Amino acid sequence: DSPDGGWVAPSLGVKVAAPRLVLSGNMKLPATIVTVLLDTIPGPGVLAMGGGDESGAGRIVIAGRDWADWIVVHGLGRRSASDLQTDGLVAAWHVQGPRVVEDGRIGGTFQRAGK
Repeated sequence: DSPDGGWVAPSLGVKVAAPRLVLSGNMKLPATIVTVLLDTIPGPGVLAMGGGDESGAGRIVIAGRDWADWIVVHGLGRRSASDLQTDGLVAAWHVQGPRVVEDGRIGGTFQRAGK
């Protein structure tokens, strides 16, 4: 009586099978796959991936009108994205104006922003 993907309750007493997204393809291993969920309720957000240059390598940027979240992922470009350093698998920073706040990391012993 339960689907593999679970249930969603759109209203009280109603349950439907949860929607699923299945991606398939060929890739060269080892590979790094990152999933980012972006809430658009507070307003439109922008999702961008840093390029292969010194300034943005390995960085995922999620930005709103007056804020941004920066994410660095091991295996996605370089682990040190110019001004963002970590020895963890994943690290995040929240940016509001000139203020950059370390928002947490998975693994490792440090994360820091600034040159």
